[in-house]
Amino acid sequence: MRRALKSSLSRFVKSRLLAEAVIAGILMGAITFLFLGVFELAINMFRRPRYMDNSYLTMCLTRLPLFFTVFQAVLSSQFTGRDIGMRTINNRISTGFSRSSIFLADLLVMIISSLLSEALCAATIFALVKTVPVKSGARLDPKITGLLIMLGLISIAFASLFTLFQYFLSNRLLTLIICVLMLPALIFFTGNIDSALEEPYKYEFTDDVTGITETRYNELYLTGKKREIYIYLSEASPYNMYGAISSREISRGDTVALITFALSSGLGLLAISKKEFP
Repeated sequence: MRRALKSSLSRFVKSRLLAEAVIAGILMGAITFLFLGVFELAINMFRRPRYMDNSYLTMCLTRLPLFFTVFQAVLSSQFTGRDIGMRTINNRISTGFSRSSIFLADLLVMIISSLLSEALCAATIFALVKTVPVKSGARLDPKITGLLIMLGLISIAFASLFTLFQYFLSNRLLTLIICVLMLPALIFFTGNIDSALEEPYKYEFTDDVTGITETRYNELYLTGKKREIYIYLSEASPYNMYGAISSREISRGDTVALITFALSSGLGLLAISKKEFP
């Protein structure tokens, strides 16, 4: 395992993916800060004094999964996908590396690089919040720390999922397309779940003929087990983290991320043990 990990790390560095991960992390942090900063100024143009606190820092950090997962999909394609697509993985198998150690080494490299990029991204955002020429009250409190931990778990889950897809499908382009399209699908799914939960229990109805207004029960309002399931799915989504950062207790999002990591790792080990790369 140690030899396989050393080989994967060496390949990651020599292919310049480490440098790309570092640069991408810093750029994503700066772009997120600048984009949301311009948006904030446009909404609160006349607010005085200019002030940045943890609410702005939270807003920046909770936007990271919207595009950071796309970067992870591309990084996985460039690293694991290229190795499988060009069949250079057979060279590692022929030199004595076990299949399980190859998969675990690639997975660990993807996790380390993802966490490194995300840490640089968050550090860039925090540094810019503290250095801009406005009054700043941003600080690392338990809520921000909890949010960073949750972002790390989400990155680990997506890294394991994308690595699984690369080994399971063995088609670099197809896998990249599926991974990238999965992200807007998750956003769309989360939006539909939240819209269903926001349906009111009752609503006012006015008859156009009589002009009489009456209160009616909303047939679309979710009740019972169905509502509990929808609430669980909403809170577990990586694109709906606002309710999960009030404390550092294990949230549903954390649980789903850990389950995703465990299942993806297990299925990945199964896939590489059974699959040939002709």
